[in-house]
Amino acid sequence: MPAKTICALVAVLFCIPAIAADKKPSPEQLALAYEVKGILDTHCGKCHGVGGSRTDDMSIVSYEALMKGGTVVPEKPDQSDLYTAIAEGDMPKKAREKFPQAQLDSIKKWIEDWAVDWETGDDHGTPSEQITQQ
Repeated sequence: MPAKTICALVAVLFCIPAIAADKKPSPEQLALAYEVKGILDTHCGKCHGVGGSRTDDMSIVSYEALMKGGTVVPEKPDQSDLYTAIAEGDMPKKAREKFPQAQLDSIKKWIEDWAVDWETGDDHGTPSEQITQQ
């Protein structure tokens, strides 16, 4: 392989992570994050929000609090306690009606799409990057 080709490949390999690191969530991802925040405030805020009695097991007080302990695993709704508890009908506990499917679908899409932070607009990297940062 010619030296110029090798140099070009090496340059590309070093540029890809830098380009990926600068990638910001799309306006659609941010809109979905805000939508999910509203859904959580409406359906979960009384118990899991500010002043709620259940913030020790899951808190929606902040994005950071929600992301702790496997409550949300970006890209993996089926491994996210938040999604599975709602999908299986375990939450909200005192709901008179079934959780609206369209809103559950929004939560699932938000998780699948990196669970973008509604406070900062960040996607906080890949799950493996999150583990090494903690």
